[in-house]
Amino acid sequence: MDWGDLKFFLAVARDGTLSAAAERLRTTPSRVSRHIEALEQAIGQVLFRRSLDGYRLTDEGRALLPRAEVVEGAVQALGAATSSEVAGRVRLATTENIATHLLVGSLRDLQDRHPDLQLELLTSSAAIDLISAEADIALRLVRPRAGNLSVRLLGRIAFAAYQDVTGAGQRGFITWMPEMADLPAARWVERSGAPVVMKASSLSVQHEMAAQGFGRAVLPCFLGDSDPRLVRVGEVIREAAQELWLVTNRDLAGSARVRCVANTVAAAIETQRDLVEGRNCR
Repeated sequence: MDWGDLKFFLAVARDGTLSAAAERLRTTPSRVSRHIEALEQAIGQVLFRRSLDGYRLTDEGRALLPRAEVVEGAVQALGAATSSEVAGRVRLATTENIATHLLVGSLRDLQDRHPDLQLELLTSSAAIDLISAEADIALRLVRPRAGNLSVRLLGRIAFAAYQDVTGAGQRGFITWMPEMADLPAARWVERSGAPVVMKASSLSVQHEMAAQGFGRAVLPCFLGDSDPRLVRVGEVIREAAQELWLVTNRDLAGSARVRCVANTVAAAIETQRDLVEGRNCR
């Protein structure tokens, strides 16, 4: 039995609906539903009666509830006991768009829980060297193949083509500058044979220009699907997907502060997996 599933069970038991539980946990109803189903399969029992009015505990669910609350209390007590250890500087390297759109809320909550933690975000487009202590943790789109590093795959970032909702951007694509032509999104645009109306070295610029009707752009779905000014054109572009790797200097992996930030980053991506993997299309 996994605490990750139990906390979703507790949220649904307390709130009565998937949407209310999702709001409490800052995730999506579909993600809550998958955790409930995983827990029911793991223990071989049906824990909720589903209806149009919401979720109601079965007898088995009511029997599990007090035990789940004991586990919750133990987890909270462990967090309180170790909170004083989470202090000092942690440098996290990632892209500006991932930091802004996927991590800000979780890092804010982390800072609230651990006021002595000093977070530094590095969002330079240049490669950050964890070995030389330029950063303690990094989110990378390419897996490092060398170095004393701990590496964990968090998922795959989905991409799709987007244009403004008025359709003004149908005349062609905004794409990357020639020195970035090896990026999967740039290669897809080139293979498509579609006209190119603009090239830019910034994903943020491509995003904004597409939203303002300058042209279409191939964007991460967590950007495009979250912007009401944009609509998808076609399906997720599978060949444009990029893996997302959490990389930590192995010498620092045992540090409470580094471990805490790394776990927070991983949890932030996990709770937004539907958005990251392109399943939240409007």
